[in-house]
Amino acid sequence: MKKSFLILFSISFPLFVALTYLTYAVEQKEPEQTIKFLPTTIEADRNYDGKVDRREYYEAGVITKTETDTDFDGIFDETVYFKAGKPVKAEKDTNRDGKPDTWITY
Repeated sequence: MKKSFLILFSISFPLFVALTYLTYAVEQKEPEQTIKFLPTTIEADRNYDGKVDRREYYEAGVITKTETDTDFDGIFDETVYFKAGKPVKAEKDTNRDGKPDTWITY
């Protein structure tokens, strides 16, 4: 029951937000009065266990960083940094000591 509710909520909530935004934008008479709702942080539970295992950070609607728990142990072990919406570097903790030990530069 809880899992099906989470699945239904994770599908219906973004649709509700999008439809609310679109309805508001259509009701505005002049384009300069349209207010844009831009996220600063988005969290996701990719395996539906009730714990956040991915975070995305945004500034002015452009992604700046992601943190991911790749092995679903409750600890974020991969971080990717972005510049102008494109990845510039990534770091990952592969030996589970809490410190990055693998780095990638794009």
